[in-house]
Amino acid sequence: MALTSRHIYILAAALINLVLGSHAGAATARGVTRGQWVGSVLLALSAVLLIAAFVYEPVAGRYATALSRYGISSLFLGAIFHVGAGLRAGHS
Repeated sequence: MALTSRHIYILAAALINLVLGSHAGAATARGVTRGQWVGSVLLALSAVLLIAAFVYEPVAGRYATALSRYGISSLFLGAIFHVGAGLRAGHS
């Protein structure tokens, strides 16, 4: 059961990156560009953390460690940064 939830987290990160890559465009406003970069770094970090959690946590006999927590949190924050950048770009 622990492996099932972790692979779904990886799937969520992959789908968010796929959707973002197919719809997002580079912004021209300076603050919006920063928000996109921060969001992209957080999304990339989340994928790395969630894959590490998939490999490490079940072997260690743990249900959740900081890897899962930080991976899900950075996935959420990265998406929020991109939504905020998109909203700012739409109002410029």
